[in-house]
Formats: sequence, structure tokens, C-alpha cells
Amino acid sequence: MYGHAFRTHSVERVLQELEVHRGNMYTFFADDIFTANKKRVKELLRGMIARGLTPEWGAQVRTETVDDPELLELMRDSNCFNVYVGFESINPRTLKLFNKKQDLGKIERSIERFHAHKIRIHGMFVVGSDEDDLETLDATAEFALKHDIDSVQFMILTPIPGSPDYDTLYDHGRKYVISKNWQFYDGHHVVHQPRRLSPYELQMGAIQAMEKFYSWRGIAQKLWKRDVYYATIRYWGKKMLREWWKDAENRQHVEWLRAQLYADAAALGHGAVKTVGLPALLLQDSLGRLLQRFLGELGVKVVPLAEAAAESAARARETFDCLITPIVKRAAKERGEFHASLQAVTDGLRAQWEKLPKVSFPLVDGQGPVFEPFAKIGLLFTQNLDRIRDAYKNAGIAEGLWEAA
Repeated sequence: MYGHAFRTHSVERVLQELEVHRGNMYTFFADDIFTANKKRVKELLRGMIARGLTPEWGAQVRTETVDDPELLELMRDSNCFNVYVGFESINPRTLKLFNKKQDLGKIERSIERFHAHKIRIHGMFVVGSDEDDLETLDATAEFALKHDIDSVQFMILTPIPGSPDYDTLYDHGRKYVISKNWQFYDGHHVVHQPRRLSPYELQMGAIQAMEKFYSWRGIAQKLWKRDVYYATIRYWGKKMLREWWKDAENRQHVEWLRAQLYADAAALGHGAVKTVGLPALLLQDSLGRLLQRFLGELGVKVVPLAEAAAESAARARETFDCLITPIVKRAAKERGEFHASLQAVTDGLRAQWEKLPKVSFPLVDGQGPVFEPFAKIGLLFTQNLDRIRDAYKNAGIAEGLWEAA
């Protein structure tokens, strides 16, 4: 309606509103970019100081706010109590992916300078990008505790319809999105498929990161500094997490995510499979080669089905324990012939060995490797997800799909 511009109330108008509410214990400026126009915000803060309109106040600000010493002093002198800062991530790859003009050094500097001016911090992080893994989640909670960020929120990346990411990265909901139950599009439930970990691991990792921060350790950290207010905030955060788990729909969502990951292992059993067969044609695809390398990292023998095509069903059962069947879920036009051939071969093999255990392996053009399908297959051989994750990382490095961390 208004294009890409935004409008603001005049400084005098804001001061008049503060006058109306004189005596309030706390005022929050509902402005996502409160300090973006430094000239305007300095004028406002000077006016607040001059008129004695200095309740404790807070606002959302950027990390670069601390690069202006005069602004920081005005914030302190006008009685700024806390700031809400979108740190986004401590993962350099994620910050680059999000096109953020900040790095870990800038984040640490902003924390130090806000605290030096007696301004508390609510740190806002987003977890679950294509560059995040389990280590990122735990490291973020540890970072927040180490630097004594006063309170935090770890929001799970969510593909909101109408957002630029939903239209591009998620292709209008056709890629990565695993649930369209809109009540879970709140930043606290996983509804998309991350690249480097399964949705279940992301869900549990985000909760565990919150539990690590809002813990007795975190509470004691504040009590040691005689900060009763934020010790209480952290206690209530701990209590809210307990309440989250009491909600039946939350538990059902977590169980649903877990079932997606462990479905094949539950059906066939952990360690029940030693050797797998797959269509030799699949190895012409980069994902097929990654799968073969991944299984090799786990010590699993892979039998290209061209070698077993002439075997009887009984003999095939002696040759391999399980048949991996690729399923083309999304095909690029230029690869239509390959996918048609692969589908025809797979259909023939499924019919020939209909009594053999089968595990599907999705192929989605334009999506690239995603960890969960590999994890589901890996769980047939080991219950150790860390081992599976290492095998996946090593396989990708060996295939030249990503660099070593």
C-alpha cells in the first residue's frame, strides 16, 4: 500500500504520548528499527531527558547501535533498561546465508558495550537454517550463557507464506515444507526440512538449547550477580518450557517428527540389515553416488542391482537384505528421460522382489542433499545418530559436495 518506504511520528508527537503516560514503570517502543535513524532517535532521547520523561524503556535495535558512543550514552542517560537485538546466529555460514552485515566479533562487541552502559539484552536467534547443525544449536546456548545475555529466544526458521523465502527458497511451499498445520507456524515448531539435520533433531535441539539457557545454571548465574529480576525471568523461562511439554499437541508434533525419522528402522529393526541393493542406474545421479559413499562410510556393502538382476528372489535375499527404491518426487524437465528410466527400472525391481524389505529414497531435483533420508537409511544399521552424521559429512566431502568444517 505504501511501497517500500515507512513513516514515523514526529519526535514531538512521541514526546506528547510519553507525557500522557508519565509515571509508567516501563515503556516499550514498538519500532523494529528504533535506532536506524540515529539523528531522529537522538533528538527523541534528548527530549525525554530534558522533559524528565525517563521511565525504564526498551526497544528493538541492531548490533551496530553500539558503534555510536553518543547514542549509547543517550540511551543510558534516558534510562534504557533493555534492548531486543536480532543477533540471528553465531554460525558464520548462516549469517552469510541470511545476508547479514555482522559477524561473531560484532555480536560480541555489541553485548560488551550494551552491558558496559548498564543496558540489559534480550538476544534473538534463529535456528534451523540450511547451514545449521546440532553443534550450532548447543553452541548458541553456550554462547548466550558465556556472554551473559540476559534473556534469549531461539526461534525455529519458519517458511511464512507470503515471505520472500517462502516464494523462492521454499518454492511456494513445494520444497522443504513438511507440514501445513498453520497453528505450528509460530517459530516454536519445526515445519520445514533442514538440510544438515532431521526435523526431529532440530525440534529437540531447539528445545534443549532453551532448556540449557533457562536452567538452574542460568538462574544461579544471575543470582551470583545479585540480579534478582533476570534470575526470576530465567526461572519463568524454565517453567514455561515445562508447560510447553505438558501440552498434548506439542507432544504429538514431536512424536510425529520422531516417527518420520525412525519409521523404517522401527519396521525392519536396527542392525537387521547388513547389505543393500539399489538400482545401478541410481549411481549415475549425484545423490545416488553420495548414498553409496555414505553407506560405505558406515561399513555397509552396496550391491548395484545390475549384478543381482538375474538372481531369483530367494537367491537375491541371500545377496542383500534390503532393497533401496528411489522415488522421484520432483523432476526437472531436462532430466525427465533419466527419471523415467529410473522409475521404470525401480518398478520392475519392486515387482520382481516384492517380498524383500524395501526402503524408499526420495529424489527431488533442485533441492540438493538433505540429511534426513540418509539418516533414515543409516538407522537400519546403527542407532548412533552421531556416527550417521559423521558418515554423511565425510561422504559429502569425499564427493566434493561441501567442504570440511
